[in-house]
Amino acid sequence: MSNGGVQFEEPGYRAPSRTESHSTFIDFLIKIGIVKSKQQATYVLLGIIIVTVIITFFVLSSSKPHFIPIHQEQAPPGWTP
Repeated sequence: MSNGGVQFEEPGYRAPSRTESHSTFIDFLIKIGIVKSKQQATYVLLGIIIVTVIITFFVLSSSKPHFIPIHQEQAPPGWTP
């Protein structure tokens, strides 16, 4: 089958361009000289997250609820355990 000489003027498909994006904090770490590359900055951020999670777990697991012990003699009238 022939298309009868009809031509379509559509632009060809172009894959979307990929731009590298990264955090402002990564830029900050590189700018002040703590790290030299984006990969090192990512490792530093990952380390900060891991340390924060460990500290949070430690604090939450070591904190105990502070209840005032009430003995039967000190209980208000009508209170039963």
